Amino acid sequence: MLSNTQTDKLLDDCMNGIITSAQLTAQLSADSNEVADKLMNEHLVAVTAVQQYSLLKQVEQIHQLYAPAKAKTVVHPMFTLKRVMRIAAVFLLALSTWLFYEYSTNTYNRLYNDLFTAYSVNEVRGNESGQINALVDAYRSGQYSKSAALFATVENPTSRDLFFTAMSYLRLSKPADAVPLFNKIYAYNKLQGEGLYEDETDYYLALTWLKLNDKQKAIELFEKIKADKEHTYNKTIPSSAIFKIKWFAH
Repeated sequence: MLSNTQTDKLLDDCMNGIITSAQLTAQLSADSNEVADKLMNEHLVAVTAVQQYSLLKQVEQIHQLYAPAKAKTVVHPMFTLKRVMRIAAVFLLALSTWLFYEYSTNTYNRLYNDLFTAYSVNEVRGNESGQINALVDAYRSGQYSKSAALFATVENPTSRDLFFTAMSYLRLSKPADAVPLFNKIYAYNKLQGEGLYEDETDYYLALTWLKLNDKQKAIELFEKIKADKEHTYNKTIPSSAIFKIKWFAH
C-alpha cells in the first residue's frame, strides 16, 4: 500500500500530465476510476488553496515594497524665528512711538513750566471812580475759582476782565476754558481800537496752546513774538524753545 507522500506524488504527476488517469488508477490499485477522480479532485482543491495563499503573500509583499511611505505629519512650531522677529519689530516700534510721545509730552510740559510766569497785578481799581474790580482783586489774592466765577456777573467785560479770567483758568489747570477768552481780547481790542493786554495775550495764549499740545498754533504765536523786537515778551522766549517745539511737532 502506498504512503500518503507517494500518493500525493502520483496525484501531482497526474495533474502535471506526467501520467494519465488510467495509470494513476492502476498505480493506486483502485477498484474504479471513481476513486482516482475523488482523490484527484481533493488534491486539486488542496493545491489550489496552497497556490492562492502563495499568490496572496506575493501580492502583499509587492504592495509593501511599492506602496508610498505614510506621509509624516509635519508639526509647525507656533513661534518660528521669523515670526518672533516680526513680533519683536512691532513691539519695538510701538515702544519707541510711546517713548517718543512721552518724552515730547514731558518736554512740552517742561517748556510750559519754564516759560510760565505768574502775572503780577499792580493795581486792582476798575474805573476812575475808584471802584475796586472784584474779579481782578480775586485773581490778585490767588482766589482763581472766585475770579472765574465773577466773570459771569460782568455785564460788559473789557479786555482786562477777559484777560484775568483767562489767567484764572490757566491757574486752575483749565487751559481749554482760557482759549476763547484770550481770543475775545483780540476782537475787543480791534473793536475798541486799542491794544490793552494784547502782548500778554500773545504770550499766554501761546503757552496755552503748548499746554493743549497744539504745537503749530503755539509755534505761530511764539514766532510772532520773536519777530517783533518791540514785543513785551520778545526776550522772554529763547530760540531754543521754538526749536524744541518744532522738533517734536513732526
